Amino acid sequence: MKYRNLLYQIAFCSLLLLGRVAWAQGESFTTSFEEAFGQAPPTDEEIIPIHRLLIQKIRVDTWVNTVFGDPQLVTLYYDILFKPCLTVNQHSYLLPILTAEEPTCELDDPGDFGQFVLYGTGPDTVGLEIAYADYTLVKQYQFDVATLSLMETSKREACAHLQVNVINAHTQSPMPAVEIRLGGITQISDELGSSEFNHLFPDRWQLEIRQRGFEPFIQEVELLCPEVQPLTVALIPLPPPKEIWISLNWSEEQIDLDAHLIGPDPGAKETYYNPADRFHLYFGNKNFTCLEQRCTAQLHTDEVIETRPEILVLSTPENGVLLQPGEYLFAVHYFEGPNRPLEPIHLQNSGISVELHIDGEAAHVFTPPPLDLGKGDQLANTRLDTWYPFKFEVLSDGNIWVNPPLTNYAMNVNPHEIR
Repeated sequence: MKYRNLLYQIAFCSLLLLGRVAWAQGESFTTSFEEAFGQAPPTDEEIIPIHRLLIQKIRVDTWVNTVFGDPQLVTLYYDILFKPCLTVNQHSYLLPILTAEEPTCELDDPGDFGQFVLYGTGPDTVGLEIAYADYTLVKQYQFDVATLSLMETSKREACAHLQVNVINAHTQSPMPAVEIRLGGITQISDELGSSEFNHLFPDRWQLEIRQRGFEPFIQEVELLCPEVQPLTVALIPLPPPKEIWISLNWSEEQIDLDAHLIGPDPGAKETYYNPADRFHLYFGNKNFTCLEQRCTAQLHTDEVIETRPEILVLSTPENGVLLQPGEYLFAVHYFEGPNRPLEPIHLQNSGISVELHIDGEAAHVFTPPPLDLGKGDQLANTRLDTWYPFKFEVLSDGNIWVNPPLTNYAMNVNPHEIR
């Protein structure tokens, strides 16, 4: 407890020192909560009681004069623990805990902050939404430089309500399971594409709506009291991607790794190289045309071993058709390497990096988890080991869903056996 509080004391005293130095030199500092977020500290009563608020990423910008130049902006971030208090007039404030002995409130606030959402609402303000059994309490606080406390600023009633209805701009149909973010509050639309935000301060709020395969919607909305304000947002579908390329690279020069892609090929018969209804693209089969000219796949690599990187490209023709729907699996195969059992070169420490690019999107990067031979699901051999870093799915509308990274491994697998 003393050690934890000492850390907070050092951090916040640093913040205070910055401010005092700045003021002494005729400079200025600002404290911003725009990036801040909060969480309930540990529930162990011997460490920190549940009715405390840990506010993280409090930004302090200080202009510091230089001897031979223009003032320089110095930015630091702090994580501070606050204690909720009440004034004698029953207005709440958040008091920073700066010493091992907690500060004394005018009146202790008996409220339990175990379930709350905290979010920055402005340069020096922070919003707090506390969920109780039968209602939600929303308050707004402003940073007070003199006391380093967060003081309740608004005596307004949290009387604004917003109902957001999300539809597909092309089909005009409701869109369920869409992430809707208002300020720091996030909800998911119901089966009718609707979500309602209640007990909010009348103010301007930023609304963000994001859904895979659609253009994001970001806009400020002004909330008024007391009626529920309906808002219908039509999300515009993105054009389906036309090209996917995967890059496999590694740093260990003594080994040769191979890229493998297994994907849907409805009607294909099982062969020595591929399972039924699936194609298998690798060095033994570098070119493939999907069913009915829907797509082509090609592995770009030299004809010699130990050549890197290996580039695999999956693309569609120019006639507007989509990628073949279904699940695609990518694998990295340890094809060749030195036979040195006393000094094994494992996949995990060979400097592997796999990048998945979908049209112009940011790359998905995959690397093996750290080597741990004590676990049964980790690799223990070298040559013929296989790592499956990811899967992705092409949906019927041509959009792509990249699954969470895999940690699957297999040992002693021949190239044609990869599935």
